[in-house]
Amino acid sequence: MESIYAIYAFNLIATLLVTYIVYLLERKLGLVARDVFKKGFPSIPGMGGVSLLVIFTSDLVFFLYLNDSTIIFSILALVVAGLLGLYDDFRDIDAKMKVLVFTLPALPVILSRIYVPRPFIPLVGELRLTIVYPILLLIGYTVACNALNMADTHNGLAPASSIIIISAMIASTFLPGPKPLEHGLELATTILIALIAYMPFNAYPAKLLNGNVGSFLLGAAIMTVSVALRREFLLLLLMVPLGLNGFSILTSIRGFINRTRLEARPVYLDDELRMHASTDPRAPITLVQLLTLKVPLTEKELIIAYLTLIAINTAISLAIYYVLTTFI
Repeated sequence: MESIYAIYAFNLIATLLVTYIVYLLERKLGLVARDVFKKGFPSIPGMGGVSLLVIFTSDLVFFLYLNDSTIIFSILALVVAGLLGLYDDFRDIDAKMKVLVFTLPALPVILSRIYVPRPFIPLVGELRLTIVYPILLLIGYTVACNALNMADTHNGLAPASSIIIISAMIASTFLPGPKPLEHGLELATTILIALIAYMPFNAYPAKLLNGNVGSFLLGAAIMTVSVALRREFLLLLLMVPLGLNGFSILTSIRGFINRTRLEARPVYLDDELRMHASTDPRAPITLVQLLTLKVPLTEKELIIAYLTLIAINTAISLAIYYVLTTFI
C-alpha cells in the first residue's frame, strides 16, 4: 500500500486544520458547553469530535479508491459511532437505549466479516468461536463506546487514554501472538495519527470539548483496532481502569441514568478550584472521585494522576501479555 503514507500525512495535517475550523465554526454558531471545572465556567466549543468524524469520513473516500475492504468497513464502524454520538449531542438518547444503540458500530465489521473468529487467549491459544464471536463484538463495541463516554469528564482524558491504549496494541504486534489482519497495522496507525493531531485541542486547558460525538467515536476506535490487530485479550487488560470506572458508576447509581439527570456529582469544587470527593450517597462512584478521596486535587493534578494510572496499567498489561505469550 504505497499510498498509505499519503493518508498518514493527510490525517496529520487535515486533522489539525479541520479541528481548528470546527473550533471557529462552533464558537460562531454558539455550539458551546460550559467547562465546569474552570474559574467562571467558561463556554467553549462542545463538539470537537466532529472534526474526527469528518476526517474518518474522508478516509473512507481514500480507501474506497484503494478498494481495501478491511480498512473501509473498520473505519465505517468509527463513522457510525460518531454519527450516533452526534445525534446524542442534540437529542440526548436515553441511557438504557445507549447500551443497545452502540452495538450498531459493530455491524459494518460483522456484516463484512472482516474479523477472525478465533480470538487469541494466552495459555489457551486460539478459541474457535465462529457463532459466538459476532455476539461478543456487539457487546465489545457497546462496552468500549460507553466506557469512553463515561470517562470523558475532564480535559484530554478520553483522547489521551485512547492514544495510550492504541499505541500499546500497536506495540504488542512486535511481541508473540497472532498476526494482525491484512493492513490491520496500517489501519491502527491511521487512527492513531488522527488522534495525536486532535489531542492538543482537547488537552488541558482545553480549547474545545469532545462531545458525545467524540467520546463514542473514540470507544469504537479502540475496539476496532483490537479486532484489526487481533489483540482482544490485551484490550481487556488495557481497559481495566476504564471498565472499572464504568462498572462502579452503574452499580453505585443502580442502573443507567443520563449524566444530566444525576442527583449529585461525584466531586465538588472549593474556592481554590480544587476537587473534593463528594460524600453524598446519591453521587456515583467514579475513578475521579476515588483519586480525590484523600487529597483534593486541581483539575491539572487530577488529569496527571488519572493518565499516570492508565499508563501504569498499560505497562503492566503489556508485561503480562509478554510473559504469558513468551515464557508460559
